[in-house]
Amino acid sequence: MSTKAEHEMLEELGNDFYGKVIHDYELLECLGEGSFGRVWKAVDKQTGDVVAIKELKKFKCCSWKKCLILREVKALRGLDHPNIVKLKQLIVENNKLYLVMECMDMALSHQLVKMRGKKLNGDQVRVVAIQLFQALAHMHGRGYFHRDLKPSNILVSTDVVKVADLGMSREVSDDGMLSDYVTTLWYRAPEVLLMAETYGPEVDMWAMGAIMAELFTSTPLFRGSNSVDQLWKICSVIGTQTKDTWEDGHGLSHAGNIMKLLFRRHMIVWTS
Repeated sequence: MSTKAEHEMLEELGNDFYGKVIHDYELLECLGEGSFGRVWKAVDKQTGDVVAIKELKKFKCCSWKKCLILREVKALRGLDHPNIVKLKQLIVENNKLYLVMECMDMALSHQLVKMRGKKLNGDQVRVVAIQLFQALAHMHGRGYFHRDLKPSNILVSTDVVKVADLGMSREVSDDGMLSDYVTTLWYRAPEVLLMAETYGPEVDMWAMGAIMAELFTSTPLFRGSNSVDQLWKICSVIGTQTKDTWEDGHGLSHAGNIMKLLFRRHMIVWTS
């Protein structure tokens, strides 16, 4: 991209979105770290605003154009909803990309750990579920699905719940082959476990069902140790499937030799 074209792009974004450097923030503590990089709790030295800064470790940002088409950035810029974490700033410095986002109190996973042994009542679950469904409705309505919905990617502050970490999100219109490695195993939809090449927003709804069950019971619904065990645990709860009830799943299970693996463990998931 030419310097002129890049300058025009930045002007369109506005100085509030791209005009800061990392030293404009005081890093307070590391909130989490993974293969993607790390997330810091930080404070804006000028305004005093507390933010979360995500440093992308494996992404080398050599141009603004490359940064703006990054999957997570593109999704966050296209989604404006009170229950989806807001992208406040992009910082490009020394070929590194930093995402400056609003900061929440904790992940839902941390809250669930603190509450182990205690159960939420129906009203409390409803407060969480309604906000998550509203976030997903907005996301799906604008052509995106999350693909990695799980308690650690849901942030909470008092009674406010927000979906975060859209690094695995995809556009619904994308007809390309999709990775099977999405979502923590316990929240993974059967078609993903069966290595379907294409799938859509329904995988988010499956994850929502598993999350809601966990909110009610204070323990994960399907605690599989691997993909085959996960399928077994799912079928032990919702029942076995037939070709009539889920034809695509029947085909996937045979194509991926899943049936052989299940029979070895004396498990029958799909019947003829």
